[in-house]
Amino acid sequence: VVQRARAISEGRFTFLNQEVSYKNGIEWNDPGVSQLWRYHLHYFGYVEDLILLSMAGEPERAWRTFQSLASSWIFGNGFLRGDGWHPYTVALRIVNWLNGLAYWKERLAEAPEFRGRFLSSLYGQARFLAGNLEKDVRGNHLLENVRALLWAGVAFSGKEASGWRQTALGLLRTELVEQVL
Repeated sequence: VVQRARAISEGRFTFLNQEVSYKNGIEWNDPGVSQLWRYHLHYFGYVEDLILLSMAGEPERAWRTFQSLASSWIFGNGFLRGDGWHPYTVALRIVNWLNGLAYWKERLAEAPEFRGRFLSSLYGQARFLAGNLEKDVRGNHLLENVRALLWAGVAFSGKEASGWRQTALGLLRTELVEQVL
C-alpha cells in the first residue's frame, strides 16, 4: 500500500492491471485508457493509500499529493460532464474525499484557499448526486449513491444537507427491504 501511494505521488496509477504515468498532470478523460480505468481514477480510492502513507511516516508527501490531486480534479472536471460526473463515480469520490477531509482536517484549516475550493466542490458534487440518483439502475449503484448522500448530509449543515440525509435514509429503508431478503 505504501509503495502504491508513493507511485501515486509520482503520478503513476495502476488500475485493472494497467499502469499509466502522468508526469505532466493527470489527464482525467484520457482516451488512451478504458472507461472503467478512468472511473477508477475518478473514484479517488487511493485516498486510503495516501492516509496510510502519512501514517507510515510520510505525512507531508501524502498531504501534498492529496491536495494536488483534488485540485487537479476540481480544475479539470468543472463542466458536469465526463466520467467524473457519472453518479456512481461521484458517490465513491464523495466518500473518499470525506475520508480525506476527516484525516487532514488540521491541514485543511492551514490552507484556507484550497479548503474553500475543496469544500465548495464537495458540496457541489453532493448537490449533483442528489439530483442524479441511480434509481433506474438500483442495486449497488443506488446503495453507493445513498451512502454518499448520507455522508454528505452529515458532513454539511443546513436545510439542503438535512434534505440529503432524509432522502438517503428513506431510500436506505426502501432498499434494505428490497435487497435484503
